[in-house]
Amino acid sequence: MKRNISELLLSALLMVCCTVMADAANGVYIEGIYYSLNAENSTAVVTWGGSTPMSGTEEYENSITVPDSIHYDDRTYKIVGIDDFAFCECASLTSVSIPVGVKTIGGCAFTNCLGLTAVTFADGSTLESIGENAFSGCESLISIYIPKGVNRIGRQAFTGCSSMNSITVAENNRTYDSRNGCNAIIRKSGKVLIAGCRNTVIPDDIAGIEEYAFYDCSGLASISIPEGVASIGEYAFWGCSGATSISIPSTVTAIEKCAFTNCSGLASISVADGNLSYDSRKDCNAIIRKSDGYLVAGCRNTVVPDGVAGLEEYAFYGCSGLSSIDIPGSVTVIKNLVFAECSGLASITIPASVIVIGQKAFYHCTSLASLKFAEGSKLERIEWYAFYGCSALVDVTLPASINYIADHVFDNCTGLISATFDEGTGESCLTSIGEAAFMCCSNLASVTLLSSTPPSFGQDAWFGIKSGATLTVPCGASENYKDSWSEFFTIEEVKPRFSLAVSNVGWASLYYDKDLDIPDGARVFYASAVEDNVVTLTEIRDHIPAETAVIVNAEEGTVAFTYAEETVGKIGGANFFKGSLAVAAIAEIQAKEGGMTIYTLCGKDVDGNPVFRKFSGETLAAYRMYLPLASSDHDVKFRIAGDFDLANGISTGSWHKSSDKALSLGGLEVNEKSYLGPFLKEGKLFMNIKK
Repeated sequence: MKRNISELLLSALLMVCCTVMADAANGVYIEGIYYSLNAENSTAVVTWGGSTPMSGTEEYENSITVPDSIHYDDRTYKIVGIDDFAFCECASLTSVSIPVGVKTIGGCAFTNCLGLTAVTFADGSTLESIGENAFSGCESLISIYIPKGVNRIGRQAFTGCSSMNSITVAENNRTYDSRNGCNAIIRKSGKVLIAGCRNTVIPDDIAGIEEYAFYDCSGLASISIPEGVASIGEYAFWGCSGATSISIPSTVTAIEKCAFTNCSGLASISVADGNLSYDSRKDCNAIIRKSDGYLVAGCRNTVVPDGVAGLEEYAFYGCSGLSSIDIPGSVTVIKNLVFAECSGLASITIPASVIVIGQKAFYHCTSLASLKFAEGSKLERIEWYAFYGCSALVDVTLPASINYIADHVFDNCTGLISATFDEGTGESCLTSIGEAAFMCCSNLASVTLLSSTPPSFGQDAWFGIKSGATLTVPCGASENYKDSWSEFFTIEEVKPRFSLAVSNVGWASLYYDKDLDIPDGARVFYASAVEDNVVTLTEIRDHIPAETAVIVNAEEGTVAFTYAEETVGKIGGANFFKGSLAVAAIAEIQAKEGGMTIYTLCGKDVDGNPVFRKFSGETLAAYRMYLPLASSDHDVKFRIAGDFDLANGISTGSWHKSSDKALSLGGLEVNEKSYLGPFLKEGKLFMNIKK
């Protein structure tokens, strides 16, 4: 990206020059230099070798001295200019001496002359004009002198001259100066700094900093802008990777696009109190535009404040020191290229409020291993190349709200193994997957798309994914995917499942009429004993039998239980927890359990254990459980029994006795032949399976 901006302009000028200077190849070659001759006034300009601009990029090398004049075909021609693209891309050119009569240096005349260290103008130089991009990308150029007659310097004339440490303007120049030895070019009209270098000291009396003024000035150590400066142009400090701090005065009213982008070393950003247009509220280490609440520039230590409306394009572009960042729920759009090339960014959570992720928003974030979307996400669109080249991503679960994934979104995510399009509370809203969306994801082996109606996908969307990859679709939907998807995937149908919402206390009760598999990350307990309103909870492993009321411990969010493939028996002792779908069932249980009071799960105690309290409502929620216990003024307390060691059938809990009799996990003697559920005998764990 560093050279793309200059290259775009260079390409535009090239198209013009290929038309205007089509006859340049007919110029003459004298003593190592090509010239374009004007016979009418006996003048010549130095031009490019080859048939088109830049086709002779190795024509000029080492040290070149342009003569005052040349003699050709019995005539003398005075050298008055250096043509557009004349020395462009001549990487082996080391120095050039320009004679007194040269009045113009054309656009891109020395662009990307990587080895050029010195440009010398003859005493009495009559130079008047330096074209756009004339010396851009001359990364070895150490110093430049602007003769007194120069009255025009084009845009980006010295951008990317990263070794530049000295800039001097002739004292009697009427258009420009380098006042007070500031090592910069100041346009006198308007008091605007148009070009700087690593040793520039921005003068106190300037009003603005022009676009590209310090572009790619990697040696600049700090950016301290004096009071009085009102405007900072686009790309003004782009790529100043050595700068560690930015200080914005109260007088600045306009900061244009990408003014501080790709400054990878930035650790501190501040805006002076009293600035009416920008602030760095709450010491957030960022620049926030007051008019719309957008964060326009950040750094490795930025903390995005609550209330920020959005992140402007390029806000964190190239911020390689940024490892993680919290985006507040006030942000609705992540604009284009916001986090592109943040090579150190390892994790990000997209808040539920974000509706659109812009183009190349996380482009080439090579360390991004964790991409999460907050519960209740409203995300609708991911624009093209948003996560291109995020090679550390292993798995991604996209929210059900997404309806459009653009071209190349996950292209070249070589570490990606699985992608899930979540169904949320219903089916996925996804309707379209763009061209090459998952192209070259060479390890992608599993895609889950829980929509009965297949979304469309563009050309090469799945090109280069792992051979034999599996596509999991809803029950009964495999035929819908068969025609167009089977070329890339082995199609399987998802197991039926039940989703349970777990609150922020980390506990939820569950009662279901089908056998369920226990998912990773969830722990499930049932009541194995109860005494004096203290219930012993014992963990269940692998499966929950149907019609068994349990308590689930998991992180806040939705926990998905798939239906168990094999039917398992009921667990003894589980009758302490009963389930209900409606008030009629509650009444029936109260009649049966006379004198009992219903308790429902309501939170956790200081130790993190679940707490039940008296239920005062009329209807219990479906698929939940309650406790019918003797009335008490106290909450129902719990203790967790020791974990089972399934390898040898021994429980490490202290709540049972080793016995030659069959004992339930609650310590009661049971019939070992008819008892449905786990029981202990002689220190071993047994279980009768219901047939």
